[in-house]
Amino acid sequence: MNRAVTAFAALLATIALGAAPAANHSDPADLGALVGTWTCTSVNGNVVQHYKETAIKWGPWIQFTSDIPAIGDQPAHKTVDYFGYDPKGKVWINASVSSLGDYSVVKSTAPASASTSTWTDAYPVDPDDGPATVSFASKKYTVDATYKAKGKQTPFHVACTK
Repeated sequence: MNRAVTAFAALLATIALGAAPAANHSDPADLGALVGTWTCTSVNGNVVQHYKETAIKWGPWIQFTSDIPAIGDQPAHKTVDYFGYDPKGKVWINASVSSLGDYSVVKSTAPASASTSTWTDAYPVDPDDGPATVSFASKKYTVDATYKAKGKQTPFHVACTK
């Protein structure tokens, strides 16, 4: 689930849902609470990584940009995510690309006001990826997921504060 690392660490990663739980996120104006700088720590298996991400409004979307430092065999890279809510489809969307060439789209059908949501691959779908759980409050979000690496399920956790 390297795409999850890209999509959720930047957030989605990736998937930063930092607005107040009672807000109606289906109104793009309510996503403005996400704008700003987030300080994140990710734990990928037994590897800990620290980084910052910056969120700005981009039309009806929130654009998250992260500079991920090199760690292990993964070079330093940049990720860009576009996060928003589709009120017609009643689905949260996060589209992610990285300077390494990775890309993904993940989605959640949680209600617009939910403080915890489950996210799954929308494209490309990887049968080895488990769903991710995202929990958020006004100035913090966490992401917990698993993905298959070297033949075994590996935990992935991100905690970001604003």
